Amino acid sequence: AVKYLFKYITKGVDRASAVIEKGNPISTPDTIASGEPKERVLKQRNEIQEYIDARYVSACESMWRNFAFHIHKRKPSVEKLIIHLEGEHNITIKSTDNLGRVIRKPGIEKTMFTEWMVLCRRSAFARTLTYVQIPEYFVWNNTTKVWSERKKGKTIGRIVAVHPSAGDRYYLRILINKIKGPRSYDELKTFNDVKYPDFKSVCHARGYLDDDVE
Repeated sequence: AVKYLFKYITKGVDRASAVIEKGNPISTPDTIASGEPKERVLKQRNEIQEYIDARYVSACESMWRNFAFHIHKRKPSVEKLIIHLEGEHNITIKSTDNLGRVIRKPGIEKTMFTEWMVLCRRSAFARTLTYVQIPEYFVWNNTTKVWSERKKGKTIGRIVAVHPSAGDRYYLRILINKIKGPRSYDELKTFNDVKYPDFKSVCHARGYLDDDVE
């Protein structure tokens, strides 16, 4: 980042000017009521000149602005990919929401992760990709809950971190980093025509985990 190379490039104004000038006298309700000749002095402000006089631009900042260099940027954009066990996705609701109505809402069961498997059912190309590769070629629409083909731009995907203590969800994360194009949770649990009871077991069968068993 630029701020590590030039510490004060975005520090802002660090110069102030103060002057005492004769202004135009004005009357206030206080002076009129008391009858005393108390007058406040109002100085006509020239905001443009004040900005020019008090504006300080360092040599580094002036070069950056003259050559129109980016001060900061992030490229490419990163899509955070969620994962969850079957039927265990998070739902965010407000305290005023009716829980029964929220649960019955159409599409409430759809998530980025489940719709990835739906995408793999209808797209042969999607079945050649791992979950983390999907954002490079498809765009997630959070309103319609659909993955659609990417037309422009570049995005990379990163799966959310899962602690080993999370159990089967941790082993699910290991699997989807390796397996391309699964069309269901059952397909993720299947290896060599054998369906395993959980994701940890299929990770062992595929050789993704080591243990002391001989």
